[in-house]
Amino acid sequence: MANKPIGGTAYVFVNGKQIAIAGAVTYGGFSPERESKVGLDHGVDFVEKPTAPFVEIEVKDKAGVDIVALANLTDTNVTTELANGKTVILSNAHQINAGEMDAAEGTGKFRFEGTGMEIVEG
Repeated sequence: MANKPIGGTAYVFVNGKQIAIAGAVTYGGFSPERESKVGLDHGVDFVEKPTAPFVEIEVKDKAGVDIVALANLTDTNVTTELANGKTVILSNAHQINAGEMDAAEGTGKFRFEGTGMEIVEG
């Protein structure tokens, strides 16, 4: 069996347009958030809350990258192709951060949350 990468490169497309990625690409929200509750009787239970599926990306602030448009996106699809062969498809997404760029590094983080996520094995 050939040795395949589990990480490294990633390609992100927002509404079909490739975005220049600087570094981190994270995704999640495919499971509920759980919090333990400990009673005075020492019994441990938990509460469970749903989470929004998300993709968070660190973007390069290159010429031609419309960061204002990216920061204001709603009702969009975000597709992430990972080095491990998986494709993450976030649907009906909106960008939730206020929009902040790091001029010294030439990067900014954008977090998209949506109503659905599909992870396709490659």
